[in-house]
Amino acid sequence: MGTAFQYVIQTGGIDTEASYPYTAEDGTCQFNKVNIGASIKSWTMISQNETQMAAALVARGPLSVAVDATSWQFYVGGVLYNPVPCGTSLDHGVLIVGYDTETTIIGEKMPYWIIKNSWGSSWGESGYIYIERGDGYCGVNLYCCTSSVN
Repeated sequence: MGTAFQYVIQTGGIDTEASYPYTAEDGTCQFNKVNIGASIKSWTMISQNETQMAAALVARGPLSVAVDATSWQFYVGGVLYNPVPCGTSLDHGVLIVGYDTETTIIGEKMPYWIIKNSWGSSWGESGYIYIERGDGYCGVNLYCCTSSVN
């Protein structure tokens, strides 16, 4: 995510989704300054402490995180939590957009992150995944950053 943020800073912005939709294919960049929809002035890393991550989310908005998404391909809904295997070999970038707590069928409180993925709205919960919050599940806390807008 740091490399992407640096690119946006250096080019002066990023195209709108409407002018340059995500295709999930390799190719040559078609960036066009005429279509800039957003720009940023800087970016910063966020603490690996998930309580501090939640505070940063509230204060600054969505957080870019790297995760181990190996087990995510079969996700269809609900809160993904331990004991479902999920490692810490970071291989995918996603966006934390919120958090909440669910009560399990045995009455325990299960805190979770609300994460927007890039695999389309037919995947997961309309393009989102809910994963356990508080113990670094799927490496969600290992590389967390955010940007500051112009």
